[in-house]
Amino acid sequence: YLMVNNAYYPPEAASMRDFEPIAKTQAPIVVSHRGNTKGEKSDIPENTPQAIEAAIQAGFEWVEVDIQLTADAIPVLFHNSEIKDKNGELADIGDLPFETICAIRGDDKTISLAEALERYLDQIGFLIEVKPQKQIDRNYQVNRKISELIQDHPLKHKIMVDSFNQLSTMFIKNRCDCVVGFDAPYKKKLSIDDLKAIRMMDMDWVYVHHEAANPDLIENAHEMGLRVMVYTINDPALLNQWDAEVFPDGIMTDYAGIQQKILQKFQ
Repeated sequence: YLMVNNAYYPPEAASMRDFEPIAKTQAPIVVSHRGNTKGEKSDIPENTPQAIEAAIQAGFEWVEVDIQLTADAIPVLFHNSEIKDKNGELADIGDLPFETICAIRGDDKTISLAEALERYLDQIGFLIEVKPQKQIDRNYQVNRKISELIQDHPLKHKIMVDSFNQLSTMFIKNRCDCVVGFDAPYKKKLSIDDLKAIRMMDMDWVYVHHEAANPDLIENAHEMGLRVMVYTINDPALLNQWDAEVFPDGIMTDYAGIQQKILQKFQ
């Protein structure tokens, strides 16, 4: 119903306008993936206050976090849709209130999106990945809750929102006028038509796996007016597939050392 009736879609005039090409990147942003700085198997759990603080201390200007919605409709930093309870049984995040998740994971490791933005947004920018929910009504709830947090925030320019669910990013963009990105299907090679469709959804960025981020894709995306975020670059050798003339606009990594390697390319 929502798709057929364009309920989340921008006005027709906006969707049909000519796309303005954008210039190549002069300084790609480097993003700490879930707050990791020493690899995904770091002793600091990802999507926690400690992980965000580690990213800040490592010199990252951006951190990526994942958002799930609790049973009491609180957007919480957590990647998976399930969590192991104290008996080792899997439970859906959406079936548990925030306080129960705190009890399972630990108060010091569990943080809501509202608290994370209040505590850290003045120190680091946030890439907020909205995880698709299992029910349509909960998708609406998480989108609305995130929109309310972003809408009038004085540091809104330091927030980007992305999702594999195009309705989430379209919903939030229409209500917040913030920068949003579409997560392309995993490792999918995107055609020009794919990029045009993403741009017509009024996206600002497209997020792609590094195996799909060849120079042609980057150039085609820039022609469409799209920025390109590439994940997850943990091997410096992977940076050699692009030169400074055709380089992604953003790189997501689990290692702080990748930043220096990228800076060397642009010196």
